[in-house]
Amino acid sequence: MQKILYYAIVTLLIGLTQVSAASAYIVSFSSSYNNQFSVSNGGSYSINIILSGLSEDGTVAAYDLNVRYDTNLLKVNSVNFSTRLGADTSNQLSPKVLQDVKLDANGLINFAAVSLLNNLDLQALQSSGNGSIILATLNFTAIADGDTALSFQWDQGKCIIGNNNKVIFGRSPEPAMDPFLNSGMVALR
Repeated sequence: MQKILYYAIVTLLIGLTQVSAASAYIVSFSSSYNNQFSVSNGGSYSINIILSGLSEDGTVAAYDLNVRYDTNLLKVNSVNFSTRLGADTSNQLSPKVLQDVKLDANGLINFAAVSLLNNLDLQALQSSGNGSIILATLNFTAIADGDTALSFQWDQGKCIIGNNNKVIFGRSPEPAMDPFLNSGMVALR
């Protein structure tokens, strides 16, 4: 029993140290849209989703994010994915990145991208950002005047994945396995 408790505590401590290391990452909106902002009916708004805090050799390999917006004030026009995960090509036989966008009527944008490039190719694409990269740009049109705000919704599995499929920000898709995956006791990925 003491041995099991010992392994559980060690696993938890290792997992916690890795979680605290990931806290250096920041996911934000373009600076003028991080807080409440005013919109004018008919106005266009392009808002970048930015990840900051990448180390020199760190990369983003995939992400799955939710952003909430006010449907009484904003209409989504498009989500433009950054080319920092690989350019989306029309060649479906050999794409470099897979992308998906889902909108719901209640003001939720779910957008995801998965790079099919290796870590070295991703580093070449992402190294010029001085530790920050734009993941995507959300484009809106205001349908009324007012003050609004955007927010991230960090549901289970909404995360950013870096080198070697490690979750670097957000909530891991398999929470029950986190302590084991973080400690290297189980190699499922």
